[in-house]
Amino acid sequence: MPTVQVVSSIRSLDPVAWDELAGDEVLATHGWLRTVEETYAADLEPRYYLVHREGRLLAAAGCNLAVATDRDFTLDTTVYGRFANVAAGLGLALLPAMLCGPISSCGTHLLVASDLRPREKAALFEMLLERLESAAFGRGLPLAFDRVFAEESDLISVLRRRRYNQTRHSPMCYLDVSWPTFDGYLGHLRGMSRNMARNARRDLKKMSRAGVSVERIRDTSRLEKELYDLAEAHWYRHNGASFPFKSDFFASLRENLGENAVVYGAFDGSSLIGFSLLLEKGGVAVGMYVGLHSVRAREAALYFNLCYYAPIQAAVGEAGRRIYFGRGLRETKIRKGCESKDLYLFLKSPSTLKHIAFGVLFFLRSARKRYETRAGT
Repeated sequence: MPTVQVVSSIRSLDPVAWDELAGDEVLATHGWLRTVEETYAADLEPRYYLVHREGRLLAAAGCNLAVATDRDFTLDTTVYGRFANVAAGLGLALLPAMLCGPISSCGTHLLVASDLRPREKAALFEMLLERLESAAFGRGLPLAFDRVFAEESDLISVLRRRRYNQTRHSPMCYLDVSWPTFDGYLGHLRGMSRNMARNARRDLKKMSRAGVSVERIRDTSRLEKELYDLAEAHWYRHNGASFPFKSDFFASLRENLGENAVVYGAFDGSSLIGFSLLLEKGGVAVGMYVGLHSVRAREAALYFNLCYYAPIQAAVGEAGRRIYFGRGLRETKIRKGCESKDLYLFLKSPSTLKHIAFGVLFFLRSARKRYETRAGT
């Protein structure tokens, strides 16, 4: 008979057993979750719900407390947009909530052993959701599954059966790298639009003329302060708030994730003027954070050279590589050859009246999104 255990820190769990369950989901690895616990600036109150049977870890879910003051949690702006403050004033804010899933990006929300049959997986999902809902509703909080891919069909089926409200999220952009050389990628852009290939070559030339070079930083220990200062300044410039991680973030990444944390640096001589961070495992890379010098970034087209061309150049020649480039700037990313796929938000409230109200709002929002898609806006 499976039993459910709850722990408050990933550090109390066996890394080997956990990572066997996580598979190639880099944002679900023991190393990344430990980094988040150790260095996230806000108190996330993490909880891990574990299903064991006869000593084997069969399934798990990681949850955090999402609050409105944290810019990594955007449920209210996702649903209400610029009217988020109005909704809060009417008592219809989605946050605070208990949030199940990865911080800052996308990935699998409920982990389950790969060798189980579909009926067994569904039963484990139901068992986990019973405990998750009990924990969230017991605190008067909604339970949310944010940024869910359509590929998580088993989870989606269970959530719909349990009457979760559903709405579309901003789409995730990605690129499947199938070319043997970077010139092959440029040829792909040229096939889509001659201007797209021309713009890429122009970006590369701008960096060369500016005397800037990009390289992977394999040992970040000597540059961790500079990396953090760039991240802090860039985040504040674009979000009006501090970077969500503490100053030992890059040291923790190095210790907990090793080669799975990929940092590309832009150098003007010996000076670091920009970086991009990706997490990768099993042929899949996820773009996470970027930090750019406010002046030199434009002169050397650093955003495109660091965030796009550097990881693409590293991936060409290796079949089956996929790079996720995040949810914003969709049209820009499409012009870099990316495709996009929908993400979904699922939410269930402990309040019947609020659950009904959220259902109406989610329905109207989804209808508007479908109309915008058909209209091509």
